[in-house]
Amino acid sequence: MTGHSPHESQSSETAPSADASSAFSWAIFGGSFATVAALGAAIYPISPFVSFLFFILSVPIGAFGLRQAIEDRDKFAGTLAALATLAIIVLLVLGDWNLPAFSTAEDSKPTATGRPSESALPPLSPHFHGAPQALKDRFVGREGEFAELDAAWAGVLSGEAPDPNQPPARVVGVIAWGGFGKSALARQWLWRRFESSSGSAALQGGSSFGSAARQGGTNGIEAKSHPGEWRSQEGIETKSRPGERRSEKRRSRQPSALFWWGFQEGQGVDDFALALLGYLADDPGLKLAGIPPDTAGRLALLRKGLEGREYLLVLDGLEVEQDALTRGEGPGGLKSAFLRGLLREQAAGRLGRGLVVVTSRLALIDLDPRGGYLAMDLEDRPLSREEASLLLGLEGVKELPERELTALLETIGPHPLALKTMAGFLVRHNRGSAVGWRRLLGDALDVPAGREQERKLWQVLAWSGQLLRPDEARVATAIARFREPAREEWLLHLLAPAEAPVVAREEPDLPGTQEELLRILAGESESAPVSPLLVPVYSPEKLALPGDPITGRQLRDALDGLAGLRLLRREGDGGYAMHDLVREYFRNIDNAADADNAVAAHLRLYRLYTSVIQPVWRPEGLEGLRPLYEAVWHGARAGLYQGALDNVYRARILRGAGPGGFYSTRKLGAFDADLAAVKNLFTEPWGRPAPGLTPADRAWLLNQAAFRLRALGRLGEAVAPMGAGLEMAVEQEDWNNAARRANNLSELELTLGRVAAAVESAERAVEFAGRSQDAFWRMGVRTTLADALHQAGQRKRALPLFQEAEALQAKDQPQTPRLYSLQGFQYAELLLAGCYVLRNSRDIVP
Repeated sequence: MTGHSPHESQSSETAPSADASSAFSWAIFGGSFATVAALGAAIYPISPFVSFLFFILSVPIGAFGLRQAIEDRDKFAGTLAALATLAIIVLLVLGDWNLPAFSTAEDSKPTATGRPSESALPPLSPHFHGAPQALKDRFVGREGEFAELDAAWAGVLSGEAPDPNQPPARVVGVIAWGGFGKSALARQWLWRRFESSSGSAALQGGSSFGSAARQGGTNGIEAKSHPGEWRSQEGIETKSRPGERRSEKRRSRQPSALFWWGFQEGQGVDDFALALLGYLADDPGLKLAGIPPDTAGRLALLRKGLEGREYLLVLDGLEVEQDALTRGEGPGGLKSAFLRGLLREQAAGRLGRGLVVVTSRLALIDLDPRGGYLAMDLEDRPLSREEASLLLGLEGVKELPERELTALLETIGPHPLALKTMAGFLVRHNRGSAVGWRRLLGDALDVPAGREQERKLWQVLAWSGQLLRPDEARVATAIARFREPAREEWLLHLLAPAEAPVVAREEPDLPGTQEELLRILAGESESAPVSPLLVPVYSPEKLALPGDPITGRQLRDALDGLAGLRLLRREGDGGYAMHDLVREYFRNIDNAADADNAVAAHLRLYRLYTSVIQPVWRPEGLEGLRPLYEAVWHGARAGLYQGALDNVYRARILRGAGPGGFYSTRKLGAFDADLAAVKNLFTEPWGRPAPGLTPADRAWLLNQAAFRLRALGRLGEAVAPMGAGLEMAVEQEDWNNAARRANNLSELELTLGRVAAAVESAERAVEFAGRSQDAFWRMGVRTTLADALHQAGQRKRALPLFQEAEALQAKDQPQTPRLYSLQGFQYAELLLAGCYVLRNSRDIVP
């Protein structure tokens, strides 16, 4: 049988035509290409990396389509496929995908520690504590400062400084007195550098703008973002003008760790250290007891947390932690050894690859400008006339002739806070016009001496204050007595007691015996079932400030009026805060009216903090203790030194001074916050405790202050209270405590290199221990004296003392006849240093 070709009709039924096949193929390829590319574009805001993969996948699909078009000789389809594929390739090449696997040459440059800059660690969400909102395109001026910050950030990434003979600026200090816009400048730079290019909210994640805002204010002006709404800001905000673009429209490499901390009065460094180390460890539940209490340990943990990251830290309002006069070097020295170590290590490049921006009213005298530190003094760079005019216009001044502007600037200067306050004055009392503003001013004022710009600000505040309504003046004065933003419900207790909310309290669970209750009060019991019973309860009359009460409506109207005058600002968490300089003005005016007003106000706030703001007798954690620390501050200023010591500090903060007490230091390690509380009970730190305290309590406070200073590494400052406490114990013939304190003083003096003084103190300790008849201290102080003599080179005098101490040890503890622990080490050191040989238990020969 011979083969034959199929019938023509049969072939047409089993194979589609060429046109139909081509159309079907193009539908598949075109749809696939469009789908994959659309998915890549849609996923980009969520995950640039996944988006990148989708665009990569679309390239071979487009290339296959191009090949098919060429085979089909379809020019239109081929041109379309070629253009689409080329567009994807260009997007892949030029797009900023920020992929960790593909770093540029700059990205791969080694750091100061020799490691590549790109980290395998995942980036941390930015952390903002007490930061103002970014002013964005409405910010005016400071272009030079932005350029310096840009250069500093580029320098720490590249490791190169503009001046090849200088290291890159790793710490930038923005320095100026209150109200110059320091915080707003720093926050605006973050927005320009890392957010404005793409319009994303990259730095908003993890932020807490409204919560825990810095007490005392953000040093700045308020920006009107919507009609009738004023938001707290620092710096200058103006309306954007057509054609003007003040932000850099380019993406900048994001820091893998961005941490902003606004320092506040009375808070201390412990909160900052805990928040920073917990942030870097990505452990929001970290407790203070979980980090080292000493500076070296905290710096080591910080260095570990920053390792491999490109970081940016902003320390806002650092003047809270600086001394007016420190170690004789002038204003600006840091009180905290941890902060001082952090900034010095950062400036030297020993923490890693990153930048620290500091805003402060005081110069950072602990840093050397030649060693990685750049200072920007905003007071030397005042607002221009044009910027001042724009600011007044933004704040509501609609009529501002050149002549009136000149007169205003001559009178109040180009200070942002003074201009803002003056604008509020003109808006309320002159319909937003600067014409004829002088006729509104009150009588001549007794302006206090001080810096020229402060005196001008005081004048503006006085003009506004003289025209306040009575309820506004009362509310402003009440808020000025707080150190933190005051909440409306707190103000109701002080000013409108009839409408104050009821405080929820726990039902007490009384212990079975009186002895158990006494043990709880003394800090000798871990349980505290009676805590609700021990929280003080005050009647509304006891909490209300002197004067006629107002209504809740009047209070809210007064808050709105003060905010409109720019004398108050609303915080995101519902609080109302004042700028430090405004607060000082209202305090001084109230004190001048009646010297007793301050005492009365602090007494009410002491009661408010101990019963309403903190209704738990012994709260947990540092945050729970914060209202009690504030209560000690107010109680001391109300003259309640003994009550603040007994009922708040010792009973509730320390949870007693017995074996189960000292909660804040032994359990939390809050030495810094605790020292601030102890300081309130001194009239002259650290030598004179407050009057009215019992002699025993004065001596005890001196010892507590010395212990906390020593724990914080402030050894030189610890000598005075330790010495004063020793002399008080001697006066009281309390020989046991006198021996302990003389022993501790000797050890401290020896650490400071004061060897002769250490020998003298140790000799006194031996004398006092002999009078106390305490066997342990009779042994211990002899080893202290022996060690001091050894360090003084008097080995022959030291050896018999160690022998006497060991004999006392054998007598008191026959089961362990040899000196051990620190005393044993000191004895062995002497033996090794002098090449002595221990022949038997009693004979030692050279």
